[in-house]
Amino acid sequence: MGNHGEDVKELYYYLDALPNHNYNKALYKYPLSQFPYKQLIEKNTTRDQQEAEFELIDTGIFDSGYWDITIEYIKDKPNITYCCCTVKNNGDQIHTLHILPQVWFRNTWSSARGEEEKPHLKKLNSNTVQARYKYGQYIIEYLSSNEIPVDLIFTENETSPEFYQSDEKRKQHHSPSDSQYYKDAFQHYIVKGDESKVNHGNCGTKCAGVYIVTVPSGQETQIYWTIKPLEEPSTNVDMIKSVLTQKKQETDQFYDKLLPGNWSCEEKVICRQAIAGLLWSKQYYYYHPQVNHQELVKLNKVATNSWNEDWHHLQNHDIISVPDKWEFPWYAPWDTAFQMLVMARIDIKYSKEQVLLFLSDRYIKQNGQIPGCEFDCNAANPPLFAWISYHLYQTDPHSDKQFLKSCFTQLLKNFNWWKDTLEIKGSNLYSGGFLGLDNISIIDRTSSSLPSGTQIQQVDGTAWMAYYCLTMLEIALELEEFKKAEMFIEIFLEIAHQLTQSITTTGLWFNRHKFFFDVVLTGEERKPIKIESLVGVIPLLACRIITIPNGFKKSAVNELENGDKFFFSVVNEYKFKQVLKTLLFEREFLSPFGIRSLSKVYDYESGHMFNPLTNQNELFCYCPGESDSDLFGGNSNWRGPVWLPMNYLLIESLKLYDSVYKIKMCYPSESNRLIDLSKIISDLKHRISSLFTFNKDGKRPLHGDIKEYSKTGGWKDLILFYEYFNPETGKGCGASHQTGWTSLIFLMNSFGEG
Repeated sequence: MGNHGEDVKELYYYLDALPNHNYNKALYKYPLSQFPYKQLIEKNTTRDQQEAEFELIDTGIFDSGYWDITIEYIKDKPNITYCCCTVKNNGDQIHTLHILPQVWFRNTWSSARGEEEKPHLKKLNSNTVQARYKYGQYIIEYLSSNEIPVDLIFTENETSPEFYQSDEKRKQHHSPSDSQYYKDAFQHYIVKGDESKVNHGNCGTKCAGVYIVTVPSGQETQIYWTIKPLEEPSTNVDMIKSVLTQKKQETDQFYDKLLPGNWSCEEKVICRQAIAGLLWSKQYYYYHPQVNHQELVKLNKVATNSWNEDWHHLQNHDIISVPDKWEFPWYAPWDTAFQMLVMARIDIKYSKEQVLLFLSDRYIKQNGQIPGCEFDCNAANPPLFAWISYHLYQTDPHSDKQFLKSCFTQLLKNFNWWKDTLEIKGSNLYSGGFLGLDNISIIDRTSSSLPSGTQIQQVDGTAWMAYYCLTMLEIALELEEFKKAEMFIEIFLEIAHQLTQSITTTGLWFNRHKFFFDVVLTGEERKPIKIESLVGVIPLLACRIITIPNGFKKSAVNELENGDKFFFSVVNEYKFKQVLKTLLFEREFLSPFGIRSLSKVYDYESGHMFNPLTNQNELFCYCPGESDSDLFGGNSNWRGPVWLPMNYLLIESLKLYDSVYKIKMCYPSESNRLIDLSKIISDLKHRISSLFTFNKDGKRPLHGDIKEYSKTGGWKDLILFYEYFNPETGKGCGASHQTGWTSLIFLMNSFGEG
């Protein structure tokens, strides 16, 4: 744990990947001297939430040199995988390194499930291992370019009893018949020299090939391994090198075709790594709440309340895209939607499969609820699956109506769940809880944290439902489901009318502030939460230009010049301009790097806000970097930073408003310079792009002041895709490989424009 929640203290980079994974490349940086575990723990333990995190590079461990370990995975055929590991010594002296490429079976045999027969690995000869599994028999071959010998060692992929701190836990997870070999055996063998921990019978469910490489200063060496069916012929290094060269060429050809020719080399590097990170962030995900519950009951001999016990229908055992494989190795539906938005540009088939998977009965509840995340499946996310479904349909050159129909059937269930569950007392206003925005409010908006009898009329929950209506309307019209289309129009208009009513009566619009605010509702008493944040901006996102066939209620919407096109928007032109004006004040939302998630005005004012739940003024401040509280784990922050997904949706909506209104705005709002909205949009994209590109000082703002990443540094072409960004400095914060949605830079950049 760091001072802002969990944090990875290693340096690795996803450099390349193909959608079919015939080629994947990553880089890991490892110090030449002892890894500073103790220093990292001690330093981060003493730092509070107001201080910066103490990172691996802050230790100075790389100043005296380091290893570059480049991993390249290559597929020659679907069932043959090669790996090349290149180890380079970036020190000024000769150094030695132990490298242990490992192969293991996922443990499905030692739990209460008793799922399957135990698989088996065994040594065949000095560099070859045979793997026996229910899907067939395979061979693992270990090779090297310089005849470096390999030592094969074996153990079981089972947790050591010493890991558990209580006898009760040990009894739960172990029996007298368990193996004496455990998965920490290689640590004991290499670090402590304890050979008794490995299985000298040369078999098990986990194995490693131990290479000891000695590399001169500035030099490199390669080791290789391959996994292939038993019947395939033996492999040699020259064969792997030949396939590697071929796959690298295929990768270059793929990106030459994908990335526009007018982009600079720097811009192409940024987007190539963004896409690589997105492709690397796939994993096998297993989660069966019912099985987990049964295991607990069996082990404890008593009925046990467990996480997500009302989600026993969930049967998740799939390859899925995750936000960040280290920090967020699970799904969240709105993350998935953004991931598939970018993925659609490179692998439309996989994108459609992911959407259908999450809308399948193995995920979605019978009542239509889509699971939030494994920590709380009941937590509602912004309803973006209709949006991404329709986008994929429009993107697919084959116009796959069957895909759209399949999505629509399940989306109707989810839409009805939103209407039936989250609407407050038939008011056309909605709740929803945190809705992905974690600590953005002065209160925890999740229903479980609210006092009995208290509800929140949420601007974002209501606006998201309006947004949902419009996308469902588009799908219904495309599928000629006209009665349902009429229903979506009616619900949208009811929501739009109610949301924009005065906050002093029954709505959420505060005319004095020219902004939308949440309202805490206790009985008939209404107390607004007067915080200017992205929550109040989301109504601007609920807009569409839609082609409506004859016979619909045209009087309710604005007809454009083309007689069958209509502009649907929650806000009218006046309210749109007022909210946009607030957004474009530099003292409020407009930062050098995009739109802030919370107005900067809370940095200038007293730092206290009225909490309508406690009826007291409480500390609430603009916080541009990492979170200064423990709310929602402390490693996420919506009280100031720039988040790419919300900036993306805002920019896409502004394009629609521009096509309809053709307005000019003072930009920034403090100035008297009237600028076309189209030019404002271009400038917003440029501000966001500048997070990733070198500035006049030769630095990428997202890397802060780390000299190694500067234009003259040795790491200048290495880019991290952070979860969110400090709007004042551009420094990246949170998860460092959140290419789940920070890969959106591929779609929303200003590259090639100057």
